[in-house]
Amino acid sequence: MSTGGINSSKPLISEFKTDNKVVDDGNKKSPSLTASNPGLKALLLKCKSGVKGAPGKIKGHFQSLRSKPAEITPELVSKKAKAYSIEASPPTDAGQKIQLAIDAEIAAFPYHQSLEKITNTSKLPESLSSVDKEVAENPGFGEWDTARPLALAAGKATGLSTKGAKGFIYDKKSGLTAYILHNPTAKPTPEVRLVFGGTTSGKEAGGLAKRSILNGGFTLKQWIANGKNAALGKTPDSYKQASELTRQVMDLMAKDPKYKDYSFTVSGHSKGGGEAAYAALTQKKPVNAICFSSAEFGKEMRESIPEEKRANAASHVHHYYIEGDPVPKMSDERLIKATGSKLGHIGKVTELPADGKGKGIKELDRHDQFNRHIRNFAGE
Repeated sequence: MSTGGINSSKPLISEFKTDNKVVDDGNKKSPSLTASNPGLKALLLKCKSGVKGAPGKIKGHFQSLRSKPAEITPELVSKKAKAYSIEASPPTDAGQKIQLAIDAEIAAFPYHQSLEKITNTSKLPESLSSVDKEVAENPGFGEWDTARPLALAAGKATGLSTKGAKGFIYDKKSGLTAYILHNPTAKPTPEVRLVFGGTTSGKEAGGLAKRSILNGGFTLKQWIANGKNAALGKTPDSYKQASELTRQVMDLMAKDPKYKDYSFTVSGHSKGGGEAAYAALTQKKPVNAICFSSAEFGKEMRESIPEEKRANAASHVHHYYIEGDPVPKMSDERLIKATGSKLGHIGKVTELPADGKGKGIKELDRHDQFNRHIRNFAGE
């Protein structure tokens, strides 16, 4: 028997006591019963016949009332999973679409290591009839360059290795790769951007196949990190290093008059997108993050981020991915489900259309060539 949502498998006669008053039930007289349990008593007080909501006594015999209804609801609510990813529509404004294409090329910098590709994307307005004349003549996208001195200082402060004229930051043991770029002429404010590389990023640039071979040492460690997050739900060392590197870059910027008025953003693609999001969400103050084809967070990372930061993430963390890219939706894959791992994004999430021009494996093209898809989206 069940009454009012109260579980009925265990008698609770002990929850009632007689008040030594007599009630007439029409057939015989018997002592009335009142509830001694506060939660149950509150429920019973509403049950007097003929008087809605008024206190009264229940007539009859209760054989199977049990549990405490006041304690059931909070327990169920606390077990219900909260969603911290919010779907957002793609941009429709021409200027915003071009800016997104530039952001994608910046996120791809650890792969192609070409400032020219970023610059060429910034010049998209010159060839687009859909962009109004004012935007084409005064786009305000500025000119991006590597910030080698800042990269060297940040790498040293974090205990990471640095190499080359472009200020490549890395750790061979964890697979972390990163670059720091700056844009002194960006509008409305100049900007510094810390970019984390995804799987196959390393010292050598090039296409996916070339990177996979020439950056084999990095790639192996990066795949280990991917598995640790996706299958085991643990926080890879490279994610922790990304968070610390972000903190050090912000500290160095605060102490350097050159960067006094600069804004700061983190970015990345795939594993690098996941690292950027984690780095942004683990600082004392919110940090803007622009993430592409991001790896979802495993259980440990999600739970390590305070509730308040998770709830506010959509205001400063934005994930973009191409339709049909499986990496940002690994939580839907059977293999991941079989491990029992639960993955999810934290922040705003936007799906962008594929351009339909890819060759080979569709899913691979939409993940690896994300910047091409976004560039074509911006040119529509």
